[in-house]
Amino acid sequence: MSDLLILGSPEDSRTDNVTRIASAFSTVGWRTVIARHSSLFALGSTLLCRDDGGNCHKVESFALIWVIGFGSRHTFLDRMQLLNSLDQSKFVNTVHAYLHLHNKAAFLSTSIGSFLPDSVVSDDVSVLLDVLANGGDFVAKPTAGSFGRDVVELEQQTPNARQILTNLATQGYVLLQKKVPTDNEQRWYFARNSVLGVYRKDNVGFRGNVAFDMQPMLYEPTSIEVEFANNIAKLLARQGIQACAVDIAHPYVLDVNFVNPGWFQSMEKLTGKDFSLTLPTLFEAH
Repeated sequence: MSDLLILGSPEDSRTDNVTRIASAFSTVGWRTVIARHSSLFALGSTLLCRDDGGNCHKVESFALIWVIGFGSRHTFLDRMQLLNSLDQSKFVNTVHAYLHLHNKAAFLSTSIGSFLPDSVVSDDVSVLLDVLANGGDFVAKPTAGSFGRDVVELEQQTPNARQILTNLATQGYVLLQKKVPTDNEQRWYFARNSVLGVYRKDNVGFRGNVAFDMQPMLYEPTSIEVEFANNIAKLLARQGIQACAVDIAHPYVLDVNFVNPGWFQSMEKLTGKDFSLTLPTLFEAH
């Protein structure tokens, strides 16, 4: 029997990924434990966690470890450094990915970078305004934002561009990205180099998120889109990301979300199928 440790808290999420994924693995006989991020602690060189029933578990004893969500920002780095001491092959998404690739700008310097829209990243508003001054349509967003929050469209003539960028820069670095056609934007889910499925985003606007009225629709991708998606899945796996949702408007990758992406609920509403039930088969030979 294989076993899975999920580090995450259902109530801290806008998705049901923690309970859904745990149920999918339990259904086929995996021993599955859910432990909150805050339950992680070290006893000497041994890393342990507690489930909600108070039972203590050695983290390294699990065959598969899936970190979902970030937990408290205050303790995030401490927890990641503790988890980094473990065999990273046990992780669905590695500690390196959590530490270095959640930032939207981080992929610019990876093998995914050539598929991203032209981008500039800075917390210096004058640098960002200089880019706008050259003309064109752009989308500005926080480098580590999610759920479509604080995403704005900008162009050279936007009258309050300086104020908008100044407000964004108070949160940290800003990603200013060339606007590309998103009339046929899709959200794919990848797991273990495999494509689980895809839906098309309708009423996508420039945020492309269900939190801002985006509607998922059934979609039959072209063979070119499937080939492109499979290539991206392989490139991400080499970066230590084995399960994630990716927003694609071919030939561009718009976003990669491996921390706690929305996808399964939308696909189940569209198809009546729980795609998470496919996950154990993909990971059983992990």
